[in-house]
Amino acid sequence: MAVNKSDLVNQVASRTGVTKKVAKIIIDTLLEVTTDALSIGRQVKWPGLGEFIVTTKGINPMTGAKLTIPKTIVFIPEGEEF
Repeated sequence: MAVNKSDLVNQVASRTGVTKKVAKIIIDTLLEVTTDALSIGRQVKWPGLGEFIVTTKGINPMTGAKLTIPKTIVFIPEGEEF
């Protein structure tokens, strides 16, 4: 089962002792900062989780040829490389 935003808010509130209203502000701000950084082409690293990058690199799965693609956001789990 996927964890949704409401689940995140509840977990942050219960683990930190802040209200759900404050936890929602924290989650919203985290997502906004991440989105803002990616929108200007910056990489976003979340230690222990991975990183989001904006790339124009792609690979044709049939031929293995490298391609230039429209800007795409890619998530790379920690410990893996792109």
